[in-house]
Amino acid sequence: MNAVAKNLIELTGQSWTDKLVGFISAAGGTGSYMSPMSFINSLMLDFRCIIIPRYVYADETCFNDNGDINDIIKGKIEELVDSSILLSRALVTS
Repeated sequence: MNAVAKNLIELTGQSWTDKLVGFISAAGGTGSYMSPMSFINSLMLDFRCIIIPRYVYADETCFNDNGDINDIIKGKIEELVDSSILLSRALVTS
């Protein structure tokens, strides 16, 4: 995660406490898919965020020449949204 994202968390601090959080990340290579994990762990431990147990990771192969995302990534984004809805409903009713 870049410094801007880390600064956002530091500046907004306690606003993250007990929030449901999902991630969509884009990076330059296939080996970077684990890069958000330390950021996710920090949110869970420091602010007790509830992290949606799937996130979307896209590298350069997931975009066409116009910069549009491919259907696989679109499907993963839909899964992330669906998961966030299901999890938020479960949290409200519990």
